[in-house]
Amino acid sequence: MTSIVGFVVKVNYKKGKSKKPPHKPYTLYSMRLSDKDGEEIDAWFQCGFDKPDCQEGDYVKVTVEARDDGNYDVKGVQVSKNPPANPAAKAKASSGGGGSSKAKESDLFGSIGGYNTEDDIRRMSWSVSREHAIATVALLLEQGGLKLVKADTKAGAAARFDLITEAIDKLTVEFYYDGATGRKLETVADGFEGSPEGDGPLPDTEDDSFEDGDDPEDEFAVDEEFEDDVPFE
Repeated sequence: MTSIVGFVVKVNYKKGKSKKPPHKPYTLYSMRLSDKDGEEIDAWFQCGFDKPDCQEGDYVKVTVEARDDGNYDVKGVQVSKNPPANPAAKAKASSGGGGSSKAKESDLFGSIGGYNTEDDIRRMSWSVSREHAIATVALLLEQGGLKLVKADTKAGAAARFDLITEAIDKLTVEFYYDGATGRKLETVADGFEGSPEGDGPLPDTEDDSFEDGDDPEDEFAVDEEFEDDVPFE
């Protein structure tokens, strides 16, 4: 083991659930550090399931064990009671804004600047996509654009719940990848190239209904299970 001294740039975390039943929730913690000159150390300091007893900006002495992947496993953290001046704080004060670390490249999101990680961008993009998906499904329900079981029974209520949540899940994934890759920009015609003449009536929609006990056709099933293949760093 060895010790590394520096400023805490960021305390990162990732939540998840164990793969084996009963699928207990867990939180993994990690840190990024910069040296005394303010240069960010190109490695992750993995803290495991224990939240490090320090905050961003603290000057710390970290006892670590090197890993084969170039990162470190943290064995202990000691916060300095008499820290030196933090170069990042000086830069932030002189510029009137937040300092930034080197830009990081993501296969999905492109260049990520500042102190954001790919996990940060993924969480923010997912949250926004989820909100838009919920709003879209609400509009579909209002306009009768989503088929629902009409039976006023517990089974009917359960089927409606499944249909609505599955629709939200599918649209969330769709909006998430639309925003990350810009794929709709290539598949949807540019509306400014010309619009249809006249305001003709909307086409009639079929009045689909379900008999009590029928299983509705699931038009919103996700073809492939969404896998979070972004590795935790």
